[in-house]
Amino acid sequence: MCGIIGGVNGNDMAHALVDGLRRLEYRGYDSAGLAVLGDGLTVRKANGPVDALALLVREHPARGSIGIAHTRWATHGKPSRRNAHPHISGTVAVVHNGIVENHAALRARLKDLGHSFASETDSEVIPHLISRALDAGAGFAEACRQTAAQLEGRFAFVAMWADEPGTLVAIQAGGALVVGRGLHGSWIASDDIALTGKVTQTVALEDGEMAVLGRGTVDLFDASGVEVSRPWQQIVPDEENDTDGTDWPTHTRREMSQQPAAIARTLVALANRDLPESVVNARRILIAACGSSYYAGLLARSWFERFAGIRVDVEIASELPSRPLLDVSRTVGVLISQSGETADTMAAAEAMKAAGMQTVAVVNVQRSRLARSADVVWPTAAGREVGVAATKTFTTQCIALMALAHRIASLRGSVGLDLEDSLRGEFERLPALIPAVLEQEADIARIARETTSHHSCIFLGRGNDFAVAAEGALKFKELTYLHAEAYAAGELKHGPIAVVEDGLPVVACIGKDHLAEKTLSNLAEVKARGAVTILVAEEGTDHQDAADFVITVPSAAPMLAPLLRVVALQLLAYHAAVALDRNVDRPRNLAKSVTVE
Repeated sequence: MCGIIGGVNGNDMAHALVDGLRRLEYRGYDSAGLAVLGDGLTVRKANGPVDALALLVREHPARGSIGIAHTRWATHGKPSRRNAHPHISGTVAVVHNGIVENHAALRARLKDLGHSFASETDSEVIPHLISRALDAGAGFAEACRQTAAQLEGRFAFVAMWADEPGTLVAIQAGGALVVGRGLHGSWIASDDIALTGKVTQTVALEDGEMAVLGRGTVDLFDASGVEVSRPWQQIVPDEENDTDGTDWPTHTRREMSQQPAAIARTLVALANRDLPESVVNARRILIAACGSSYYAGLLARSWFERFAGIRVDVEIASELPSRPLLDVSRTVGVLISQSGETADTMAAAEAMKAAGMQTVAVVNVQRSRLARSADVVWPTAAGREVGVAATKTFTTQCIALMALAHRIASLRGSVGLDLEDSLRGEFERLPALIPAVLEQEADIARIARETTSHHSCIFLGRGNDFAVAAEGALKFKELTYLHAEAYAAGELKHGPIAVVEDGLPVVACIGKDHLAEKTLSNLAEVKARGAVTILVAEEGTDHQDAADFVITVPSAAPMLAPLLRVVALQLLAYHAAVALDRNVDRPRNLAKSVTVE
């Protein structure tokens, strides 16, 4: 959510800032703005896409060699130019991510002191507090530090002051900021993708830290103002995930096609990683995640239980801190996140740590806060994912969790050598099976159009296929904006069947197991009541007459076959959205990384 970029480079800054904002569009936003210092402070803001801001800057140039920019995802105050960042007080400009939870009290106090506000946002109190500290005699960096000490909540902000035209000050307190340096000056951003081509080295700010950027300098300080030093990381270009240009119609469709390579990379990355005995000998695993990552955890539960013999509980990360963690002896927390910056998942990690649990991070960004806080990092290697809806990051999370269950089972001696070799062979076979699903795109696109004429859609599954159905429903609602709900198929007659009517699309997922016939019976029940039925099943099964439409995926081992059905549902949701002319890469109201609660 929200994107920040700022820099001090000695050159024309406005167009470089716009370029950085384009690279942050995937995070989700509704307005954009920038401020630069040259001959005074110049601010440009636009409601809507970054393209609107770029046009504004072309028509009304903003010249300066230092600046800050922002893409806003609305929380306090509706999307508008008035509420877009940067926010100004006097000659102080600020961009801010996160939520200032005590903003109402701060705003009331500032109003009593004679300050007036131009927006409805919580963010605007920040430049006013900085200005007040400057008026009281504090230096710029100290004024920012004093301001941060008054703010409650998780946040990150970058400030610029006309009286120090060569300096940016940034503070991170539960948000995410990455500092970069290189031949093109010093930069800071919410995500290092925004710094592509601008820097050669980066370092992530830790909670409470402050960065002071000059044209050729970056100084880091802790919350008390003491300078700190940490190693810088070299930027390694990632050609496959360069977001500049693509032969695919959308980034999302491109990323679906990258799933075989991403899965193969993930398996290689995990092949020789060690696990501590405390993880191998866990009595219980507690998985916490949000959204698609949560459904990956649901799918993984049976793998740990079946192969490693470990009890597994799966929690929605935002719910986990709301009640006490009981009986955590020999319990290992597994936290799943694509970005490693998800606010709710970080809160769950903190709750686990406070309870004395060891934590394992299944994460795609190894420089993230979640990765840095975990005892064990179990990485995915999906590469950069630009589309907001998770595709390759979901399947690589599933593979990483399978590999974790397999490794624990192997080290515990829970599986025999024959089964262990068989499972390893199935892992290696999976990347070759996904293209067979993608090759059915034309047929799936035709079926997808059948789902777009109704206002709702139901997804059904049992066992592992309930998690598949849940992920399919999430993709469908994210991309199409139509209501979609997943149910464990056995629950159908306990209420959901009441909503079945003529034309309602119902999608059922089945594997080659004893649960298939039960789910097919449920599908027959909704078909008899007028539903348009779609079945996703494995080849080699005789279910062609069980539904109005059948999508067939390759046969695979029971633990891996659900992922092939997930890929089919990705295509179903994608082409339904295309038929409805939705913005597939950036669905409305959504953000790639949910960094505020």
